[in-house]
Amino acid sequence: MCEIDISHGGSNDIKKHEDTEKHKKNARLVKSTAKLNFGPPVDKEKENLALSVTRAETTMSLLICEMNLSLSAANTLSHAFKHMFPDSTIAKQYKSCRNKATALVDNLASDIKSKIIQAMKSSAFTLSTDGSNDQASKQFPMVIRTCLGDAVRSEHLCVPTYDGSATGERIFSLIDDIFKKHDIPWENCISFGSDNANVMVGREKGVYGYLLKKIHLCTCLAAPFT
Repeated sequence: MCEIDISHGGSNDIKKHEDTEKHKKNARLVKSTAKLNFGPPVDKEKENLALSVTRAETTMSLLICEMNLSLSAANTLSHAFKHMFPDSTIAKQYKSCRNKATALVDNLASDIKSKIIQAMKSSAFTLSTDGSNDQASKQFPMVIRTCLGDAVRSEHLCVPTYDGSATGERIFSLIDDIFKKHDIPWENCISFGSDNANVMVGREKGVYGYLLKKIHLCTCLAAPFT
């Protein structure tokens, strides 16, 4: 390694240095020196096989969720594939039972949730929810519909729960906490869907009423002063 002064000739100084015997000698040494490999040699075939197995395990985990099957079904499927496809190297390496399938679903769900949140932050969306009939702890699944380009998507964001009596104010606070946690702007929400229970659609004490107040407040805060 050496320093080259190019303050006078600029790129010409570099060209002159390339023509020196010292530079040519060092260049020949670099070409003749074997490259050091600090890890085991990469087996491309094994690498591609591992990727194909991971793709198969991920696809099956998604299919289990899409068909609303129990994740314990992965235990049976993992063994069944080996009997169904004995000549398949992918089936022989397939080892996704319940625990691994659950981990794959959790990771995929986290990635999908992040994409939904980004869509909610960047464009208009609609929100739909309804409460479960559980007596002690009620669940409120949040379904978000977004439109990005020509694609309209309805996706499940999360299922917040509430213990005790679920009033309109409490349900709205539950949803509002989710929005605050992820910095989702309420002004992007253009529609609210639910059943016709007063706790949901009441204009004063229902979720709809609190939502109107929230969106009106957000709109006022976002409006320029005149």
